[in-house]
Formats: sequence, structure tokens, C-alpha cells
Amino acid sequence: MQMEERIWILIGKKFSSSLTEAEEEELNRLLPQYPEAQYTMEVLQSCWKVRSDTDKWQQDEALLPAEDADALFQYSLKKQRSRKVDWMGVGMMLLLMLAGFWIYRYLIVPLSEPVTSVATNHAGSNQIITRYGSRTHVVLPDGSQLWLNAGSVLSYAEDLAQAAVREVNLQGEAYFDIRHDEAHPFVIHTADMDIRDLGTVFNVKAYPNDPVTEATLISGAIEIILKQNDQHVQLKPHEKLVWYKAKDSIAFHPAPMTDSIQHPMHYVVQEIYPDKKYKVYPETAWMENKLIFENESFAELAREMERKYAVQIHICCEDIAGTPLTGSFTDETLQQALDELKLIAHFSYQIKDHEVFIFHPDQQDGN
Repeated sequence: MQMEERIWILIGKKFSSSLTEAEEEELNRLLPQYPEAQYTMEVLQSCWKVRSDTDKWQQDEALLPAEDADALFQYSLKKQRSRKVDWMGVGMMLLLMLAGFWIYRYLIVPLSEPVTSVATNHAGSNQIITRYGSRTHVVLPDGSQLWLNAGSVLSYAEDLAQAAVREVNLQGEAYFDIRHDEAHPFVIHTADMDIRDLGTVFNVKAYPNDPVTEATLISGAIEIILKQNDQHVQLKPHEKLVWYKAKDSIAFHPAPMTDSIQHPMHYVVQEIYPDKKYKVYPETAWMENKLIFENESFAELAREMERKYAVQIHICCEDIAGTPLTGSFTDETLQQALDELKLIAHFSYQIKDHEVFIFHPDQQDGN
């Protein structure tokens, strides 16, 4: 979810009286960054104040003396005007209530529907699941925030905020904005590595079926502990570590850039750069519903498209699966995205329900 969308959702929840303390803190932090939203917020608050002041004015006016005809006449005129203002206030309140309901029903509810939040189990653990084709924003009990990408699972202890070490387990991809506390370190566990927060914003991509696990540092510092050899690696801002789960997976990954550091223990550390067109990092573009890929094999891209479009993609042959692709998707439908890829790679496709079959043009229906 984009930050602009997030701030409007928080404003809607504020005026529908459903804002939590953590969300109010988040709103207060985001408002200075978005002047238009802050101005709208001030206008809405002014409307509430006008309504409140109007009620007070009517109460005071009822106590005015009406000793002579002139005073009574003036009082009558003011009373009529106050009735008009009162109706305007009622109308404004109704509009605000409708706006709050609309934002809640059509923005908040759809965002929460694809997410399954499992109740605390016997082990005292909470779990959040995002299905394919969905993303969600989560505020953890300690005030830390994260954005969970499609097809991901995050679990954490019920007493996370009080724990000596705040620990979460991740399968999939998430963008973390951690509330740093030196006395209570924050650790993300994945199948291949642990990431220890040193006061930072970072992205972790750890899907079980992907050939690599990635940790990308946006700001601050993180320490990564590689489980296979207990090696500790510290990243600097705008660096990422790519862990290859098997030697064979290196063959399917683009060659490291010249400013990358190659290591014999199946990982590489390299700098990251914003995309020239969209001015965002490809590693975190998913938060803005963008999919940016550079020199990725069709097989790699297909996994990301499966999560984005909530489909299964079957590629018939290795020569198509290994085709390197570069480009980006933003608001394209699945069919539009496939049509664009056909301009780069030589293939045909067929969509059946939630499955996509990729095959050579000389084949019929993928057979």
C-alpha cells in the first residue's frame, strides 16, 4: 500500500472513531509529510468545531432577555439564522459520517479481507497471513510497523512488546519499520537467516519456494546471521544481501554488478539503485503495487507474477523459462502484462480460470 493511501485510511478511521493509539501516533507522524492531507484534516476539524460552537451559541442565546419588541424581533431573526446554521451543521456531520463509512467499507475492509489473522494458539503465538494478490499493513504490539506482501506468513508471540528479545518469524516478504529499543532487540527469523535490527527500515524477501533469500537495507543498520555457517554480516544503507539456497540457484540469478562483493559461501552483497523511470527501489516497489524486474529469467518473474495476480503459471519449456526479461508492471491486468512480455519473449499463452499456460507459438493450447 502506498503511503498516500495509508494516510487517507487513517484520517477516515479518525473521523469514524475507530483509530487506535498506535495508528494515531502513525497519523501524527505522517501528516507533516503530506501537506494536502494535513490541510484536509484541518478543514474537517474546523467543521467539527463550527458545529460545536453553533450548539454552544444556541444554548447561550436561549437565555437572552426579550423585554421589548425590538429585542424580541432581533432574537427571532437570530433564531432563524441559527436554525439555518444548525441544518448546515447536521448536513456536514452526515457527510462526514458517510465519508467515514465509505472509506472504512471500500478501503479498510477490502484491505483486511484478504488477510487471515489467526487467534492466539496454544503456544501463545499470533499469525498473520496474506493471500496471493493481496498486501497488508500491520502495527505490532510494540509499535513497530510492517507491510506484508502477497503470499506471506508472519508469526509472533502474544507478549512481543514485553519480551526481552522481540522475535518474529517470516515466510514470504515484508517491509519493516522497527521501533528501536537497545534494551529489547528485534530479530526476524527466516529459514536461511536471522536479521537483527540495529535501528532501521529494511525489506526481507524469504519465500520458501524461491531459490534465494534477500535482505535489503533502506536506512539505519542491520546484522544478518546466516544459519548455514553462523556467519555475521552487517549491511550499510542501500545495500542488499542475496543468499543462494543452493549452488545451482546461482546459475538462474543475474551476474553480480561490478560494485558487488561475491563470497564463497553462497551469498552476495551489492548496492541497490532506484529505478530510473519510477524513482523507487525495485526491491521495495511492491509496496506501491509496482513490479520492476531487470535481467530476470521468465521463471523468476513468473513466481512474482503468481503472487501479484493470484494465479499459477506453468511454463512448458526450459528455453522459455530461462529467457532474461527486463521491464515493469504497474496497473496492468494479467492479460496486458502477458501481452507486453510477448513483445520481448517468443511465446503464446492461454488463461484457464486461475492458471496460465505458457508454450511455444507452434503448439496448440499448450499441448
